[in-house]
Amino acid sequence: MPERTGGTPGGAPRGRACVIIPAFEEQETIGRVVRAIRDRYKDLEVLVVDDGSSDKTSLVALRAGAHVIRLLENRGPMYALRIGFSYCLERGYEVLITMDADGQHDPSDIARLLEALTKHGSDVVIGSRMMPGGSAGAMPIYRRLGIRFFTKLTNLLFRQRLTDVMSGFRAYRGAFLKNLLPKLRERQYYALEATLKALLAGGVVSEVPIRVGPGRRSTKGSLRFLLNLIRIFIASLLTGLF
Repeated sequence: MPERTGGTPGGAPRGRACVIIPAFEEQETIGRVVRAIRDRYKDLEVLVVDDGSSDKTSLVALRAGAHVIRLLENRGPMYALRIGFSYCLERGYEVLITMDADGQHDPSDIARLLEALTKHGSDVVIGSRMMPGGSAGAMPIYRRLGIRFFTKLTNLLFRQRLTDVMSGFRAYRGAFLKNLLPKLRERQYYALEATLKALLAGGVVSEVPIRVGPGRRSTKGSLRFLLNLIRIFIASLLTGLF
């Protein structure tokens, strides 16, 4: 697995929680994101997994105070997250938080995720863009409808009351994620798979509202988006049941 690491000598220190940020060509935003987290949460570690960027993403993240794992080629966001998850779990982190590198997620919402993880005894807390108090920003209508449809389908199958099964801004209990991680296979739209397989594993999944700002716009069309969600939904159920 070709990669280079940098940051704190000997690896990031052990701690209770770590924010994992997959990043690809995000030199313009990653520094601001890392600094915002570090300034607000002194006890949180920040790990940026640079997914084969050709720009200065890694350097900017390091200078902002993050630990960095740099992959030598672009492998997709879930691959980057898998590297980050494994790294943090090996070092004993109890809570792992995932968020985007493009600045659309507000670091102030991390406190809500952490509070809900304890308050509700949850294994996974999703930052929902769709529940009251949340905001999906300028999301294309086909993505909004797709999220709502597959959320309703998930609720029907698992008797849940979720509102956003596809948000990537979320917190995981480390002990639960350690068992869930080998079951995650997708490279794109990984949040839907993670939600479904967490429920199949009997995990407690809750939500808190989040508001998102402008970020990197998806280049995938509506048909490709829909077909991928259908494939992931069916595959997740089949691999989870058999």
